Amino acid sequence: MKQIVIIGTGGHGREAAWIISRCKEIQAVGFVTNDRTFHGKTLCNLPVLGSPEWLYGRSDVLAVCAIGNPKTREKVVTELSANGVRFITVIDPSAEVCEFAEIGEGCLIFPNTIISTQVNIGNHVHINAKSSVCHDSILENFVTLAPGVNVCGNVTIKHGADIGVGASIIQKTTIGSGSIIGAGAVVIKDIPENVVAVGVPAKTIKLR
Repeated sequence: MKQIVIIGTGGHGREAAWIISRCKEIQAVGFVTNDRTFHGKTLCNLPVLGSPEWLYGRSDVLAVCAIGNPKTREKVVTELSANGVRFITVIDPSAEVCEFAEIGEGCLIFPNTIISTQVNIGNHVHINAKSSVCHDSILENFVTLAPGVNVCGNVTIKHGADIGVGASIIQKTTIGSGSIIGAGAVVIKDIPENVVAVGVPAKTIKLR
């Protein structure tokens, strides 16, 4: 059985512990976090082992970065990867993932998600509960889909974009890298990089 350490003690971290507990072939052994107030404590019946540096030199364990913010997640993953930490993708047993979809390393796939045919998902992507990604869509590295996001076919979501709860992305549209789509927004045309877009239909309201 593969031993997993969860990076982050926030909501995503605790949800990751729950998802891992539902999987038969992996086992969570604890959390790591930069928040020293958690060190030495127990969370979700798992020990908080220390800071992320605890993982250095431990080839016997794998990690999943359960930090919700894409920029923070990328910063942590980049540093740990440079120090030899290995990552694993964690998929909840209730998720429906087509055999012809491709999923990179370090992803976290939450309960009741649907990932359809010829979908390409990069590394360290979070797809939250009850989200769906339809055929031929591409989610690049460090993308986050909040709960209940619907991604239609042939959509491209670029590096580090953050899609808010209940948003819908209409087919053949592209969301630029680093952009934020607000909760409940409906994207019907391309969104440029590093902006915040909200509303129905989604419109850019500011630069990041």
